[in-house]
Amino acid sequence: MKKKNKGFTLVEILAVIVVLGLIMIVALPTYSSIYNSVKLSTYLNTVKTIRSAALDYGSNSYVKDLAKEIHDKSSDKNWCKVVTHDDLIKAGYLKSDSDEVNKITDVFTGASMGYDKYFNASKITSTVSICYCKDDLDIEAFVNKDLDYGQVYHAGEVIRVIDGTSYVFKTLNASFIYDDFVNDAIKASKSSSKEFTVSGIKVSVGTSLDGITDYKKTNTTLVNIINRLIVENLTKDSTCNR
Repeated sequence: MKKKNKGFTLVEILAVIVVLGLIMIVALPTYSSIYNSVKLSTYLNTVKTIRSAALDYGSNSYVKDLAKEIHDKSSDKNWCKVVTHDDLIKAGYLKSDSDEVNKITDVFTGASMGYDKYFNASKITSTVSICYCKDDLDIEAFVNKDLDYGQVYHAGEVIRVIDGTSYVFKTLNASFIYDDFVNDAIKASKSSSKEFTVSGIKVSVGTSLDGITDYKKTNTTLVNIINRLIVENLTKDSTCNR
């Protein structure tokens, strides 16, 4: 006489679901960590490629002669020339990620890496600084990022900060997401401690945000205060011999 196949009981099915759930809980953070690690590695390799292209571009005799001409007329012993990714791509030193627009993609945002916020807000023009250092015009180059919403920043990256009519270059000491920094700063301003932590570094908000009621991205005063907090707390000077 044949035995009837009774299948799984409800208890057995629930037990399997619970086990699978536990596996997912354990595995997801590990997967997420590996995924982010791979993205960071890809990002840093891209930065390295861009920097190498900029150094080659800056070593070009025509570009260097032009730099020397400007350098000789300046009282500054160090001189930095800002070039766009578009310049490097058109000159054949860098390959674009797109067939339609000359750009290098930021794996974290999916957009073009960085952009010139101050001089051409209507067009993404990711930039690199080529610095001719001291009188012998040794070349240093680094990828620039401006401070703005929607951007991800990593320790060791160089940011550009507008100072009057020119840029100041600063190296980041911490990794952070701009939007998170803004939210944490606003929360801290309403707390008794008036401070919060970013990558182990304490950021003191003090009274800088007192009186601010408009927390929109378009609030220039808010953005300027946030940028100043980042520069004062999370950066160091970035020069030719940094």
